[in-house]
Amino acid sequence: MLRLRALALAGAGQEAAALRDIDEAVSIWRTLYGFTNQLYLETRGWVKLKAGKPQQVIDDLQALGLPGPNDAQTGKSGHPLRHYMRGHAYRELGKSILAEKDFGKTMEGVPDDLEYASMWVIGVREAFAAAGGNPADGTAVGQRLLEKTRRLENAPRIFHAIALVFANASQTEAALHMIDASIQAGGRERLLKYQARLKREGVYDGPVTGGPATFGETGTALRRCLTEGCSLSPPL
Repeated sequence: MLRLRALALAGAGQEAAALRDIDEAVSIWRTLYGFTNQLYLETRGWVKLKAGKPQQVIDDLQALGLPGPNDAQTGKSGHPLRHYMRGHAYRELGKSILAEKDFGKTMEGVPDDLEYASMWVIGVREAFAAAGGNPADGTAVGQRLLEKTRRLENAPRIFHAIALVFANASQTEAALHMIDASIQAGGRERLLKYQARLKREGVYDGPVTGGPATFGETGTALRRCLTEGCSLSPPL
């Protein structure tokens, strides 16, 4: 939960609090299991980017073993998120040539065996990188990630998790876009869950049928819920 809260806080511009949370999460994991969770380190890199600490991001990624942008590499990169973060870090430091090399590695694609959490973090990253914070207007990489995610068995949950991050950052349109993706991926059963949740929150008066005729009413209720601050958490 600390890692997820750190992402939400960073997205909402509360970088100092986000760094405290993710540092604590890294420390707790290391104490409990005796090794460092690399996903948590990736998350910390993203938070540090939001906090304006580009050199620390580069140093942390080097410690994770990410090859330098000028190092010889064969095949596709297994770490598109890390290349993306370092690319932005280099860009903030004015090293545009190195930045473009890392962005090129990000564009090569995403491994098919990404676990749920990694895919979620990457999805959040690309969504926030989209023009105006709207994933619908995102980069080619973002669209590719969205399409890949839709094919995963747990796609509805992934999209819902991303929506919650946007909602916590008061980015209503982006949250609605992710909820729409969640419903499209999960079909009628997913729409039913949202309708039931919204009815419990008191913002939806329509029937809980999951039928296409009710989608407009559901969208209106979702917008009202996100605007008025009602709960769509925990993830469905």
